[in-house]
Parts: sequence; structure tokens; C-alpha cells
Amino acid sequence: MNIHLGTPDERPAFNHIWNACFGDTDEVIEAFFHAFDGSIRAFTLTDNADDHTSDSGAHGSGRPSAPVCAALTQFRMGTLVLPHPPQTKSTVKEKNALPVDISYAIGTDPAHRGHGYGSAITAFAAEQLPAGILSVLSPADQGLVNFYEPLRYRSYFYKEELTASAADASQSAASALKIKPLTAVEYNTLREEYLKDRPHIALSDQALAYEALCAESDNQALCTEVDNQALCTEAGDQAAARSRLQPTGFFRCTPADPDGEIKISCVFTVEPTEGDDSADAGDTNSTGDALSALNTADTSSARSTGDTSDARSAGDSEPCHSDQPENGGSTLYIPELLTESPQDKAALTSLLAALAVKFNKAEAFCMTPAAPDSDTKLVHGMVYLPENLPSGFPPELAAALDGGLIDGLSTDRACDSDADLTAGRTAGRSCIGGAGHGRAAETLPAWIGFAYE
Repeated sequence: MNIHLGTPDERPAFNHIWNACFGDTDEVIEAFFHAFDGSIRAFTLTDNADDHTSDSGAHGSGRPSAPVCAALTQFRMGTLVLPHPPQTKSTVKEKNALPVDISYAIGTDPAHRGHGYGSAITAFAAEQLPAGILSVLSPADQGLVNFYEPLRYRSYFYKEELTASAADASQSAASALKIKPLTAVEYNTLREEYLKDRPHIALSDQALAYEALCAESDNQALCTEVDNQALCTEAGDQAAARSRLQPTGFFRCTPADPDGEIKISCVFTVEPTEGDDSADAGDTNSTGDALSALNTADTSSARSTGDTSDARSAGDSEPCHSDQPENGGSTLYIPELLTESPQDKAALTSLLAALAVKFNKAEAFCMTPAAPDSDTKLVHGMVYLPENLPSGFPPELAAALDGGLIDGLSTDRACDSDADLTAGRTAGRSCIGGAGHGRAAETLPAWIGFAYE
């Protein structure tokens, strides 16, 4: 087999695999590549040596000389931020931040499964990254977690998935919430503030811009520029726009009354779902734009398929996020919900029900960071652990990945230094490193919402 950066001649076959595995059209695929232009790489696997070259006849037909059996996309997701212990004075950006590339849309042509192609292209892509750049991926279920573990990917990011019915919330509870639309830049600023004390991926400018595209709302008209990259254009009167609650986009939620039924402050994103007609939300008088091709497909498959016939691979999938509920427009779909302070599931479910009422939906679904003691937490992201750790690989990250983050969190004390953590790892992880050494193990790493699964 031959694994290499895809050639122009292989692009039709690459798109065919993407479509067969995830249901996206060529238009959606090209829009995604455009969004991450400059940081995206497309790998292909063909089934014999030198098969990515072709004669003039093959070039003229736009087809490779040998079949493309598997494909993988890799792009810059952002930066893994590992907060420093409280006793240190270093800034996060100076020391504990590593570039992160995600392997995405990993798929094997249905006609070529069962030969180890998915494993081979996944391992190859991880090994191509220079030292100092982390490789991550986001499996959709435990079966795919098991699939990637032999390839040295380790579970690290955890999420909670919650669903609540509007019928379980009172109008008074919904009235107790103040919802303010945010620009992408405003949302990202608050996101970093809420996640500053836990390991997380700080989004790249391109990832944030793509999420703004996925969220497709009038809020985008309020966006500004990030490092000279326009997220959207200015349009209309900002004050009037901010006075309306749009059906999708970026939002901040605060209690209308500190003594009211709900006392949670949070930020969240809302994306359109299949069948969403962008009807008026709550007490608003506005409607959202019609859904584009980027936001209209059904959802059921992951952005990674392995290479076996029983892997989750076929069927339609939503191109921005793949965890959307099946009942479409009746559901408020929140791919990321972050609270200002830790909340239990009961409080979050009450908040979610009130948000469903506020947005005039039958129910609400969200993904949010998981608590360490949750018995319903799900793996949201895995990090590649090289067999030979490169210089500069954070020891607390290595300790968390080597043997399992959850095992590390079950210990009784936190590491006081890198040396303490390394000694603890050698002695059987006698101190905690995964949640940030030097503090209690109260949180798991958070990478929620923008997983592009």
C-alpha cells in the first residue's frame, strides 16, 4: 500500500469516500476545504506501490491509475492549553500551549474494507506531524475508542450529553433567563475565560470562523475580524440586531434575578438542525436565514470509520457536528454549553429545559464538559501518545495519557511539580497530573462542541 498526500487526480475518489462514509456533497466538502485553506492536508491510501502516479490517459480522465482505498483529512484545530499550577507565575501561552491538528473524515471505501487501511492511514497521519504538534481525533462511540487505542491514541477529553424537554420547564423559569446574542469573537473571549482553569483546546481562527458558518445566524452580521480574517460582514443596525434573539448562533445566558429559579451563567452555541424552519424564537420577531447546504444533512455517523464493515461508516451526517438529535427542527441543538462555575446534571438539565422554552423548541440537546465522577461521561477526544516522547512533551499530559486519565484522577493528591509528577508516574501514578498538577482533581479536560466528528 502507498499512503501520501492526495493528488489532484485523486480528488474525485477522495470525495467519493467522504460521501460514501458521511453523506456530504462535493459542495460541502469543498466549502470545508476552503474554510481551512492553508492548514488542511488530505491523505489518500492506494493499494500498491507507486500507484499515485498515472499515465496521460489516466490524468486526462481525472482518475488515478489505482483505486484510492482510504482517505483522511488533517487540519489545525487550535492549541491545547494546559493551565499552570497556581503557585507558578508563568503565563499559559509561554509554556503550556501546544498546537493541535485533528485527523478528521477518516474513511475507507466500502469496497476495500477489512484490509487494515483505516488503521494504516490513521497511524501514518499521526506520525507525519512534527514534534511539538499534537495529533487528536474524536471517536463517535466506544467501539471507535477501542479501534484507535492500538494506534496509540489515548482518551483524554470527556463530554456529557444531556437532553431536556420544554414540558419540564415553567414559563417562569424561562423568564428567569436573560439571553444575549454574541459575536464569534465575544463568544470565544468568554469561552477562554470559562475554560481557563482546565485543559482545553483554544480554537484556531479558522475553527472559530467555521463554527460561525455552521451556526448560520444573523449574529454573524455582528462579527468582527480575527487576525485580519473576516468571520462575517457588517450589516444593519447593531443595536436593533442585539435586541432580538436569533434562532441560531452564539449566546450568553445570565439570571434575570439572582434569587430566581435558575442561577446559572453560561455561554452556548446553537446550530440549525434538519427540518429547522428557523421559526420565531421565544418572544422575538425575527427569523433566521434559510439553512445552507452546510447545515441540512441528517446525522448518524462519525467522522472516523475504521476499515471494517461493522464500523460506523455509512449513512448521512451533518457536516459541522455529527451528534445532532434525530428529530430535527423540534430540537434546540447546542453543540457547546459552558457554565461559569461547575454545575451538577440536575441543574444543567433544568437550564436546558428552560432554554428549550426560550427558543420555542420541544426539547433541547447539549454537549458540555463532564465531571470526573460522572457515570455517563463519554470520550469526546483522543490524543496520540508517541512511543518515544519528543523533547518538550508536557510531562503532565504524558502522565494523563499513559495508563489513563481517569485512573490518575482517582488518586488522593496532586503533583506539586513536574519532577513530582514524573516520579509519581514511574511509581504507578501516585499523584495527579491530568487535570493540571498542583490543584485538586476537580475537572476533566474540556474539548466540547467543535469536534468536527
